[in-house]
This record gives sequence, C-alpha cells and structure tokens, in this order.
Amino acid sequence: ELKAVTKKTVQSKAPVAKKAVAAAPKAKKVVKVSTRKAYTRPQFRRPHTYRKPATVKPSNNTKTIKDPMDAFRVVKYPLTTDMAMKKIEENNTLTFFMDAFRVVKYPLTTDMAMKKIEENNTLTFIVDSHANKTQIKKAIRKLYQVKTAKVNTLIRPDGLKKA
Repeated sequence: ELKAVTKKTVQSKAPVAKKAVAAAPKAKKVVKVSTRKAYTRPQFRRPHTYRKPATVKPSNNTKTIKDPMDAFRVVKYPLTTDMAMKKIEENNTLTFFMDAFRVVKYPLTTDMAMKKIEENNTLTFIVDSHANKTQIKKAIRKLYQVKTAKVNTLIRPDGLKKA
C-alpha cells in the first residue's frame, strides 16, 4: 500500500527537524601543537619519563613488626647478585651460603687445559662468577678430595670465570 503524502504532513515535520539542529551544541575541535626539542649533542640521552611517587618514611618512634612466616617462604630468585642462596636451619634463621656444586660448574676440556693437566699438574674449571678464591679452594677440596696449592682466576671474554 502506498501512503499519500500531503502538504500538511510535510509542513508538520519540517519545524521539528529545524529545532533539533538548532538545539545541538557545536563541537569544538581541540588540537595540541607540540614542538620537538632540537638536540645539540651527538649522543642521544633518553628523557626521564617515570617519576617514582614519594614514599612516607616511618618515624623513629614506630616499631616494625617482622612477619614470622618470612622464614618459610620460598625464594624463587636471589634478591641481589651477591646473595647466593638461602638455607633455613632448625631454629628458623636464614643463612647465606655458596654450595660446592654451585661454585664449580664444570671442568674445562680444551687442548690448553689438557696440556696443563699433563705438564703442570693443574686442573682448570669454569666456576661461578661471584665465587672468590677461598670458596673455589674449599669446593674443589670437597668435590674431588684434592689439596690445592693455589687458585688463579680470570674472567673470560664471554663473561665466565675460569679457575
């Protein structure tokens, strides 16, 4: 069916459309204009973007309560590089230690190392990079039952420590 459009229906709809257009607020477009700083140095220094929020320092008359369950939590990774491992003893105190198996990683089997074994009676190992000479000496004594005369260490170009 077709509906016949009369002049009366067209005239009644026209003022409503005009009122709707007039009532709508005009949107203003905001454009941010930014200028880039010209770098005058040959090195590029990354700008500091993150600012840490200010922390409230505790006063001297407040006591910090240590959680007794801290001793039983599992350490998934060392908090600092010099902290090797945590060991929980019977009295729930935490001690830090370097295990002998952690200190000595593996023996070196290159041609030069084999030559030193035959001629100089010297063993060569790749050890933990944070281990010192006394820790290396004790670990070799524990693992191989060998009395060491002295320990020479160096850090290789690939970052591993050789002893």
